[in-house]
Amino acid sequence: MHPKISVIMSTYNEPVDYIKNSVDSILSQSFNDFEFIIILDNPNNFEIWAELERYASKDDRIRLIKNEKNLGAAESRNNGINISKGNYIAIMDADDISLPYRLEVQYEYMEKNPEIFLIGSGIIDMDGNGKAIVKHKMITSEARLKKILEKRNSINHPTIMFRNNGKTYYREKFVNAQDYDLYLRLLSEKKRLKNIPEILVKYRINQNSISCSRTTKQKYYAKKALEYYEQRLKTGSDNYSELNVNEIENLMLDCSSDTLKANIEVNLKLGNFKDAKKLMNQYFNTEGYINVILIYYILACFGKKMFFGIYRLYWDFLNIIK
Repeated sequence: MHPKISVIMSTYNEPVDYIKNSVDSILSQSFNDFEFIIILDNPNNFEIWAELERYASKDDRIRLIKNEKNLGAAESRNNGINISKGNYIAIMDADDISLPYRLEVQYEYMEKNPEIFLIGSGIIDMDGNGKAIVKHKMITSEARLKKILEKRNSINHPTIMFRNNGKTYYREKFVNAQDYDLYLRLLSEKKRLKNIPEILVKYRINQNSISCSRTTKQKYYAKKALEYYEQRLKTGSDNYSELNVNEIENLMLDCSSDTLKANIEVNLKLGNFKDAKKLMNQYFNTEGYINVILIYYILACFGKKMFFGIYRLYWDFLNIIK
């Protein structure tokens, strides 16, 4: 079997219903020449494993890996990439949903544009029940995307597809922001990256996933990815080998502000304006009023329809100026 595409999905402790939605969305793709490599990164979650085995018994495109211990998302995906046979790698997250034509659209684009190494796409934010909230179209100019990536991440990781050259992997010390580090390393290698205009994935907004450590460490590792990128531009190499994950994990980071801001943004996206305003008042008490949260507060006063309309314009504006 030599499939055109290898879909890689790592799962740890997501609700089984979410995983089933994700798996079903891949198995029902309009493009069917693929293998689906699913890695369970929690060997003690017998419920998830039983469900995955049930799927695998019915569809021979599925290949399962059960890690002997928790390895993290980066190493788990690398294990999947290591055994992949497809010409292209498509990344899937275990709580998201790929739209039915995702693989077809991406495969056709990559076949027609051999100079492009990696692509991402737009997304639809959805709530825990799968209800669509707001659409995000990404910047499609290749030059502008490169400029934005040199400041912040602007490729939706659950949407990416890249060429399987046997040399492209995640760096496993990046507990968070491993996707951003990947994009910046590809830029360092003069690879061409692009967002295509189509919206191809429904991205689940999960309020329960927000924690102090997660939000702050995401920010910390993203900063490290940029730092290493700048090192490579100057010297041709970086100090990744010196990155001490254990030291970072034990850092007493001040993350109250980051967590509060993340909770505000999630509540706004989910339309929970009453809860969002309470959190914003807490934020103002500690951080003052002159910040982006004040803009959110003003927009929230106009109601959901107006908020999401202006929010989309604001998102587009950020992509233009940054």
